[in-house]
Amino acid sequence: MMRADAVILVEGQDDKHVVSNLLLAHGLFDEFVLKDKDGIVNLLVSLPVELRASDLKRLAVIADADSPMMGRWQSLAAVLRRSGYDPPRTPDPAGTDGPCPREQSVSARDQHRREVLDHSMSWIKSLPRNEGSPTYT
Repeated sequence: MMRADAVILVEGQDDKHVVSNLLLAHGLFDEFVLKDKDGIVNLLVSLPVELRASDLKRLAVIADADSPMMGRWQSLAAVLRRSGYDPPRTPDPAGTDGPCPREQSVSARDQHRREVLDHSMSWIKSLPRNEGSPTYT
C-alpha cells in the first residue's frame, strides 16, 4: 500500500469537510491525504502508527478544543513523546510545529503546504463565533 508523504488527521466529519474545502480552495486537495479518525480516542490510538510511516514528511493533527485545551494538548503531547518527539509543554496559540525525530529537509513544496495550512488556520480563527460554536486552535 502506498503512503502519502503529507497527511492531515482530523477528529471528525465536520473537521474533514472544513479542511477539504480549504484544500480545494487553495488547489491543494491532491497534495494531502485527509483522514477522519472518528473521534479523539481513535485519533490518539492511531497517531503512533501514522508517525511511523516510512515516507511521511509532514503530519498535521486537527483536534477540537471542546474539552479544556491543556488536557487535549497533554494527551497529544504524551503520544508524541512516546513516539520519540519532544513537544513543548504548552501549545502555541498560533499553531504548534515541531521537528521530526529523524533529520529531514523541507522542500519548497512542503514549505508551501505549511504556509497554506497556517494561512487557513489563521482565517478559521478569525471567523466570528456564535455562542456554543466550536473553537479552533
